[in-house]
Order: sequence, then structure tokens, then C-alpha cells
Amino acid sequence: MLTMIQAELKKYVFNRKVAVVLLLALTVFINKLYMYDATTYQQYFDGGSIAMREKTIAYCKNRQISATLIDDDFRERTAKEYRAFIDKYRASDEKIAALITEWESDDTLESVLANRYNYDNVILMVGGEENAPETKAPFLADKIGYVKMTRSLVEDVREDNKYTDHPLSEAQLQQKEQMIQKNLVDQPITGGYSLGVDYLISMNQFLPFTLGFVLLACFYRMFAQEKKRRTDAMILTCKYGKKRYIYSKLLTVFFVTTVLWLIFQIVNLMGCQLVYGLEGWDVTFNSSFSISPYGLTYLEMYLFRLPFSYLGTLAFAYLICLLSQCTRSIPTMLTGLVFIVITSWIVYPYDNYTLLNKIQLLLPTQIMSGWNIFREYNAYDIFGVNVLYPSIAGIAIAVYLVVFMIGIYLLMQNRQIKNG
Repeated sequence: MLTMIQAELKKYVFNRKVAVVLLLALTVFINKLYMYDATTYQQYFDGGSIAMREKTIAYCKNRQISATLIDDDFRERTAKEYRAFIDKYRASDEKIAALITEWESDDTLESVLANRYNYDNVILMVGGEENAPETKAPFLADKIGYVKMTRSLVEDVREDNKYTDHPLSEAQLQQKEQMIQKNLVDQPITGGYSLGVDYLISMNQFLPFTLGFVLLACFYRMFAQEKKRRTDAMILTCKYGKKRYIYSKLLTVFFVTTVLWLIFQIVNLMGCQLVYGLEGWDVTFNSSFSISPYGLTYLEMYLFRLPFSYLGTLAFAYLICLLSQCTRSIPTMLTGLVFIVITSWIVYPYDNYTLLNKIQLLLPTQIMSGWNIFREYNAYDIFGVNVLYPSIAGIAIAVYLVVFMIGIYLLMQNRQIKNG
């Protein structure tokens, strides 16, 4: 068996073409790590230069608190610090009144002064953006952001649902509320600086466009080439060669895919550590589009996503082999290219997922990227039962692996009969 696997590697993997594609893919992947804003919720600058990357790191470190539990004690300390800030930078009554008039606000001077320590009145109370916490006390601004974000998490679910084009059902609303109450309210979140780990969990979004092309280069000829030359028929008709031949190919795909996936993960881990530093493992994951109801830390998010990414990558590799079994090399390559380009783009739930989004999220390329795994609330209504996306994705991957491998095996058996 080992000899047969080595022969498969020499024929399809250990060649100049695959080496060039792998080198290009790693170059693109590393370039995205250095130059691209591959992140989730932080405020970043435009990618494209080392200067912007350095500016991003400095900006975040100078404006974001270190990992801190967002509990009642934190809210009290922030409120006390905020009151001292307002007392220090309070604008004159005339300035506040002028801003109210300029902004055509429904507030009055009396109502603003009566609620001078309300976070929503900060710009009026300090007389404009030039004295806002974001300018004068950025760490305080970050603390206020966490306080405002967490003060009505459960209540915001139904309010936000009113303004979406694809609203959640009542059962889904209740499920999401229960998850938020359990994971984000009953157990306070941890906020703080997390730039490096934010990049780390986000970089897998580029796997379909990098590792996916490498797998395509490795396997698009795996079955089609021998079918074209009819050399497999001779092996398949051998007394002891049939099963060993098929298993050697399946094991070769497994081995190559695993090694390549590990290479990209190691590059990602080392790159994020060297470029950004992996601070903030214990910070609770959050995104700019919607808060994750799972309440996972970045470490938990990273570890839980890895199996999905790996199995999704494996399913994609076997899909390429199945295509190679069904048709010739060039059609397999073109079909694989089209599949990657069409299905690999990130699906953003701007106002909840559409039916098309939910179907797309179950494709191997989407699960390979892991972008939406545990990211936000997404449930599938299966005969009246709301099943969360990670569970459905796990089932989909299991089905893909079984169907693709059995399909490859059965098609190979049929080829033996036809070429008898």
C-alpha cells in the first residue's frame, strides 16, 4: 500500500506544476495576512501597505483596553470615570444650546443638562467632536462602547428584527434570546484588545482561493488521466489490485490534503504571532455586524472552527476527485475553478440570512473557510425544529465525505466492468 501511495504522489503531487501553484498560493495567503484587513469588528485602516498595517496596530493598541470582564463593577467604574470626564470638559450652556440649534435636535438645554451623564449626550456636553472621549480619552471611549453594547442585548434582538428584510420567526427569536441571556448576560463577556487573534481566526476565509487552487492542481488528474490512458483497467483487473488501488488513491488524497491544510494553519499561526502578536485569547468574540450569541472567547472560536475547516477542506478535495472520476482532466479543472470562484465569497448576514445564503453556507468551500461558524445566530427550520448552523454544517460535511468517497469507489468499479 505504501508503495502505491508513493507512486500516486510522484504522478500527481510531486511535480513542478503543483509546486508553482503552492508557492503562489502561500504568497497570496501571506500577502493577505500582511496587507489585508481580514478581520471581524475592529476599526482598521485600508490595507495595501506596510505603513497602514503599522498604523492599524498602533491605533488599536492606543485605543483598546486590555482584556477586562464587562460586569457591574466595570460599569460602575466606567460611569465614575465618565462623570469626571464630563466635569472636566463640560462646555458652556451657550455652546451646548448652539449645538442643539445647529443639529436641529429635539432635545432642549434643560433636558440635556438634566441628563448630563447620559452616554448618549456626550458630544453635546463637551461642545463637539474635538473634546469627545474618542479624542481626549480613547480608552474611556472603548469602555463606554462595551457598556452601551451590553446594556440591552436581549431587548435589542426583537428591535433589530423589526428592520430586517428577512426577519426571524418567533421560535428563532426566542432561541436567540435564550442563547444571549445564557451566554452573554448570565455570564459577563470579556472585552479588550484582540487584533492578532482576530486576524488568526479570520484568515481561513482565504483558504478556498489559495489552498483550494492547490488541491485542484493536485487532484484534477487523479482519476481522469488514467481513465484517458486506460492504464487503470489493467490494475483493476489484477487479482489483488482492485481494492488496494482504490484505497491507495483515497489515502493519498487524505494524506496530501492533511499536510497542505496543516502548512497553511502553521503559516497563519506563525504569521499572526510575528506580525501582530497573539494577545486577547480570553476576549469574547464579537463582530461589527452582530454579536455572536455563543459567547465564545477567541481561543474557543479558533479551536472549534478548526475541525470544520479541516473536514470542509477534505470534502472539497474528494469533490475534485469525484469530478475527475466523472470526466476528463480539463473539464474537471475548469469546473473546479468555476466552483471555487462562485461559491467561496464570504456570506454576510446584513439583515439575517436568505434561503440562498443558507444553501451556500452548506457548501464545502464555505465550511472550509469557517467564516460563519459560530459567528452569529443562524438556524435552519427542519420540520418545525430550529437547528443551529454549526450542527447542520457538521451533518453536511459527514454526508459529503461519505457520498464522495463511496461515489469514487463505485465509479471506479463500474469502470472496471466497462473496460473489462
